[in-house]
Amino acid sequence: MRYGLLLGLLLFACQLSAQTLVSRVDRSQISINESVQLALEYDQRVDSRAIDLAPLQQDFEILNNSTSSQVSIINGRQEVSTRWTLTLLPRRTGTLVIPSFRIGNDFSQAIEVEVREAAATGPRSQPISVEVDVNAESVRVGEQLLVTVRLVAAANVSNLAGDSMALAGAEGQMLDQRQFTEWQGDAAWQVIEWRYALFPDAAGVLEIPSQSFSGLVGAGRSMFDVWSTGGQRVVGRSPARQIQVLAAPDTGGRAWFPANQVRIESEWQGGQAEVRVGEPITRTISIFAEGQRPEVIPPLNPRDDENFRVYADQPELIRQTTAENLVGIRRQSIALVPSREGELLLPEVRLPWWDSNAGEWREARLPAQRIQVLPAAVGNALTPPATLQSAIDPSLTAASGTPAFNIWMISTLALALLCLALLFERSRRAPVTATAAEKSGASETTGWSAVRTALKNADISALRRALDAWAMANTGRSGSWLLTQLPAEARAEWQALERARYGAAGEAPANLRTLTAALEQMRKQYMGQTDAKPSPLAELYPENR
Repeated sequence: MRYGLLLGLLLFACQLSAQTLVSRVDRSQISINESVQLALEYDQRVDSRAIDLAPLQQDFEILNNSTSSQVSIINGRQEVSTRWTLTLLPRRTGTLVIPSFRIGNDFSQAIEVEVREAAATGPRSQPISVEVDVNAESVRVGEQLLVTVRLVAAANVSNLAGDSMALAGAEGQMLDQRQFTEWQGDAAWQVIEWRYALFPDAAGVLEIPSQSFSGLVGAGRSMFDVWSTGGQRVVGRSPARQIQVLAAPDTGGRAWFPANQVRIESEWQGGQAEVRVGEPITRTISIFAEGQRPEVIPPLNPRDDENFRVYADQPELIRQTTAENLVGIRRQSIALVPSREGELLLPEVRLPWWDSNAGEWREARLPAQRIQVLPAAVGNALTPPATLQSAIDPSLTAASGTPAFNIWMISTLALALLCLALLFERSRRAPVTATAAEKSGASETTGWSAVRTALKNADISALRRALDAWAMANTGRSGSWLLTQLPAEARAEWQALERARYGAAGEAPANLRTLTAALEQMRKQYMGQTDAKPSPLAELYPENR
């Protein structure tokens, strides 16, 4: 047992120490004449020679290698790390592997880098040049257009500066910024890339204006050094580009929602371990759209069902960026309140979207889901003792150790005889016995009075109970079924009352005139009391008020 515990502690310690050596690169696709930056980070302070870099030099030339240590204090705990930063130049094209590195028993992950042939740019003749690339010559309104601005400067150019992209007729979002070195022969060139996602507003021609950058030659300072003086200023400009923007195709009544990929996911807050009638459960539905803004994602508009009520919160709109796409996320939390027990079916969710890559309509789907709803919770005070023994007070125990059962039985029997005697005396003195019809009428009047009182107080919990009791006793149907028969205006008042009760947006209505009138009419309809006698209670909303 002792050895097993020791072994478990050793395994746990190994798990804690694993994955402490992390390896990452700034780009996974480069040209043969471009450099890539490798960062290695270890969560302890070690010597810079702790890593063997010899296997790396088989496929890469190490242009620069620097090591630094960092010390941080978080919540009173000191954390120390060692970081290696290497600038690498590939030796050949193809899929090259940055190997796994080792420090003690810790290993970093191997990384693949795709190296392609150099682009046919020709010899660099200017100290600064600016290139603009687009992923398509034409797009539709609202589709994503990727624009890459590339600034190329000689090694002796510093203080590079320029304006960010701004254009009329489209919304822009910067996705990524990269900086690396490009080699042509023995000459090294500084390259800075900006990638933008543009979304045209209207059909026609979208013009990408000329991009201008400047720098200093011979200033003797590093790039982006704003305090540098002297040197010759040089300027580079890109040609303007024009993109054809097409109108949206026939949507067939659907919302125009172009994207590269769309998916729908859902999750339940706290899981679905226990779902009960009348208790809200929260479902969060998230729509992910690659290549589109979150504001364009159509709402799902969840609706009430005869088996549950729906209360939707305000959606959360999120923007995420990758090197290739803008990802829009529309996340909405929905509270569901089941109105009956048993198996409930949440219908399938479908969202049509336009596939910008394939040029056709598609549908994103969230499958239908079944949930089991338990009966409404009952207070523990109503639950009888499981056994007679558990109801006996332990203090009533005889000296011999057996319960004083006779005392308890005598007390209970005496109380029961007293109750019977009182009931007999009351029934003997009653002057007249009410008929069954009179009892039924009194019961109906009392139940309806409870409904009207709950309406007057705008108490939805009391109203639901009173309506259920009255409906089951007098119509043979549930109160939930009765609510499904309400006209639209009355149902709107009921839903506003429910939203206020469960903490959703909105306040309780100032009055419930429409709901009260509708329930009164339904009472006459289902009770057959078209000429019913006036209620002994005063009118809730007199006409002359």
